[in-house]
Amino acid sequence: MKQTRIAMLRVVALGSAMTAWRLWNGTRASAAGKELVLYGNVDVRQVELGFRTFDQLLVSPYRSVEILIGKMTPALFIGIAEGTVIVFASALAFRVPLSGSLGLLYL
Repeated sequence: MKQTRIAMLRVVALGSAMTAWRLWNGTRASAAGKELVLYGNVDVRQVELGFRTFDQLLVSPYRSVEILIGKMTPALFIGIAEGTVIVFASALAFRVPLSGSLGLLYL
């Protein structure tokens, strides 16, 4: 009885190993040649060539300082809002004690 159980476990283990090997090799073989390669610098360059937004801004009547402030302001406000959500979520949901000045934290 014990030898039969050991033989059955060996058969099941061998069958599982063979199935896993076939699945592993099957997915690798079918995925060969279908890799997706992304080149970030090429995508950014294509967007820059397609829209040319910064060049259009430079030929506008605004000064370059005004353009940079206009492009930085939304990112600044979004960053402050995300920071506020993170601080209050950590204090309220995770009960992280806040000590010190919130003004200095945002500075």
